[in-house]
Amino acid sequence: MNILVIAESLRINETSSGIVSSTFLAALVADPEIEVACIFDKNFDYDITWLKDIDFIELEKRPYKTDRFIDKVPKLRGVSTYLTGIHPKDKQRILEWKNAIDLIISKNKFDLIITLGSGSEFLPYYAMLDVKTSIPWLANFHDPYPMSVYPEPYKEKRNSIYKKQERITKRIIDKANYVSFPSILLKDLMQSHYHFDTNKSIVLPHVGLELKNLPVGKKDASIDLENGKFNLLHAGTLLGPRKVDALLKAFALFINSNEEKKEKTVLTILGKVAKENFSSLQTDIPRENFRIIKERASYKRSIELNKKANVVIVIEANAGFSPFMPGKLADLLFLEKPILVLTPLNSETLRILGKDYKYHSKSGDVEQILKCLNDLWDSWLKNELVLSNKKELKEYISGKNLTSKLKRIIQ
Repeated sequence: MNILVIAESLRINETSSGIVSSTFLAALVADPEIEVACIFDKNFDYDITWLKDIDFIELEKRPYKTDRFIDKVPKLRGVSTYLTGIHPKDKQRILEWKNAIDLIISKNKFDLIITLGSGSEFLPYYAMLDVKTSIPWLANFHDPYPMSVYPEPYKEKRNSIYKKQERITKRIIDKANYVSFPSILLKDLMQSHYHFDTNKSIVLPHVGLELKNLPVGKKDASIDLENGKFNLLHAGTLLGPRKVDALLKAFALFINSNEEKKEKTVLTILGKVAKENFSSLQTDIPRENFRIIKERASYKRSIELNKKANVVIVIEANAGFSPFMPGKLADLLFLEKPILVLTPLNSETLRILGKDYKYHSKSGDVEQILKCLNDLWDSWLKNELVLSNKKELKEYISGKNLTSKLKRIIQ
């Protein structure tokens, strides 16, 4: 069984899409019945040491040459993008992707082509629209696309460019033999917007597994959690809609309710923080209880810290609906970590964990977050702090679950 994967990003130390694309590929090659070739964009400065037994083809790129006349007239710069929904530089990249795809499928026999996107970039998908082949194509959507299709509060106004991108996305969905999503709720959202046949859609949850020989980061050695403490950790970017005000208010109440809690508990925020969230982090909570680490840690170090933490935190927007399966959720389930989940009731994260998951609150509910913190503390003191239903959850995010679904569509 031979699969061609077209991966827009394998930047494992910079992007969540780089991480989930890597675990996707690792799950494929772990199956002895599957052979994998992968076209990828080498937009990072370290070697791919964490993936083996894959025939990697680096995308050949030419320097983008701007049009001097257009660049001198500001109003002309955006005309092409406005008319087509695609920037001229992206048009060049799309052609480069198409050429790379055409070349490899002319020399090899594949049973399936899979495109893995990167956030709001879908250039390989655009390229596939012009590729003439009878090989079945599975287009995987990591997130909604474009931003005008996102739910609130991430949704952006549906302007002319987004309308054109939506039309292109509909063409992608119509041409693809299958479309896949990491989340059931994301599948439902995209289906309600683009009105495609439910029989062509597949849910492929993000995969949780161990990647070896991961690259390290320059700041890794200086980033750690304090030994012997009750460590609460949020590792990952705090985007603007992921508000922390209620969490910090609840945390202050928690540590001030008991001297032992104040002595032993540390909340650590690791990762980039959006400007609109940063002011919320300037609190009166003592430094010995609350740490902000803005240095970029490698994915390897992030996994090590998640292992070391007693409780890991997943924060989603304070909204009525969250269709996303966070990439790090698969990692946390694989590590069997107890998770403090701040997410709407109608969310993919809670759907996966179960509606009765004990350590859950809406992200803006101070009282419920405080209750969760107290429950987590009590379980920690009793040495009973565990992830419930870990066997079923690990099966759900396993590589075996992924490959069995792909084999069914190939066969």
